[in-house]
Amino acid sequence: MKYLTPRRVTLAAGTAAMALSATLLAPAAHADVFTTVDAHSNIRTGPYTSSHIVGTTRALSDIDIICYKRGTYVNSGGYHTDVWYKGIITDGDHVYSDFYTWGGNVNTSHDPASGVPHC
Repeated sequence: MKYLTPRRVTLAAGTAAMALSATLLAPAAHADVFTTVDAHSNIRTGPYTSSHIVGTTRALSDIDIICYKRGTYVNSGGYHTDVWYKGIITDGDHVYSDFYTWGGNVNTSHDPASGVPHC
């Protein structure tokens, strides 16, 4: 279950002195573990190789890891794990929010990465 916390955001229009304040509901704080995802990594709706692919990274991409989940065990490129990371992946001008990618493609020292909560 996701918990929502209120956050105040101020939006300014161009150089005008007008500002609009609004209270928005945003996801509660998470691990905020920032790292990278290898190029040519599939981004999926769930932590399984059978989950729908929503995109594939074109280059080394940034990821803000939210949490991890154990899913399909994959053995590829000399790396093997059943850990999948859920997060916000920024690949050039594409942003994938709240999707999964296999831990073997996420650049961490071990799986699951320290400080990352279970989903």
